[in-house]
Parts: sequence; structure tokens; C-alpha cells
Amino acid sequence: AAETNTNDEHNYSHNHNSKQRRKELDLKAFECPVCLELPPNIILSCTNGHLVCDGCYQRIVKEDNRCPTCRVVYIGRMRCLIAEQVLSLREMKCKNKGCHEKVLFSELQNHAKLCQFRETKCKFELLGCDWKGCIKYQSLHETSCKY
Repeated sequence: AAETNTNDEHNYSHNHNSKQRRKELDLKAFECPVCLELPPNIILSCTNGHLVCDGCYQRIVKEDNRCPTCRVVYIGRMRCLIAEQVLSLREMKCKNKGCHEKVLFSELQNHAKLCQFRETKCKFELLGCDWKGCIKYQSLHETSCKY
């Protein structure tokens, strides 16, 4: 029975790790090959379907107008609406330390601006205070700040 239990634990661990890797690979498919970030809104593609974020596309068009992946010349601004829609409906964890909220990717930037765990600095920074912490604790710090 102990051997079966160990196999079950191994299978669960293997399946869980495989799911996690697939999830990471799924998101990697949407990553801009230039800045290596997930495009926050507009996703563009070359005629071969390679994706790039809008910010990097703007720079590429001014420089050499070629896809950074396959080097084909861009023939215009081609949005990849299906990629935009799929990514916008993806549930993502907030990246702020201490926040455990999951939000749709399309709402992630909004959430980051309002998240109680986003990092901030003391309002007395210019006077010499070097405190950094989450905004949730900012007022508590500032009431006892020596500056």
C-alpha cells in the first residue's frame, strides 16, 4: 500500500508540474520576442503570424520594418485579435508581493494601480526617508516617520 501511495504522489506531482509547464508555455506563446513581456493591450503580427507588442512594433517599423522572429517585411499594421482576446480572458495572479488576487489579464494593469500591496515610498523621501513598502502600510509608517 505504501508503494502505491508513493506512485500516486509521484503521478500527482508529475501531472501538476506538467500542467504548470503547459500554462507557462501557453503564456510564452503570447510574449513579445523583443521586450519579453506580455503585450498589455494591442498585439500585432507579421504575415507569418509572429506576435509583437504595439510598443516594440512602433520602434521596429521606424528602424528596419522586419519581423524580429522571421525577418519578413511588415506590410502594414496587422492586429492579431484572437491573441488579444485569448490573452485578455486569461486569469493571472497579481505580481505584487503579498497579494493573492487573481484577475483577468485585461484588468491586470487596472488592478496593479489600485492593489493594496503595490510598492510605494514614504512621502518624506525627499527629506531623506528611505522607507519602501506596500501602500497598505504607508500611512502607518508616515505617522511615525522621523522626517
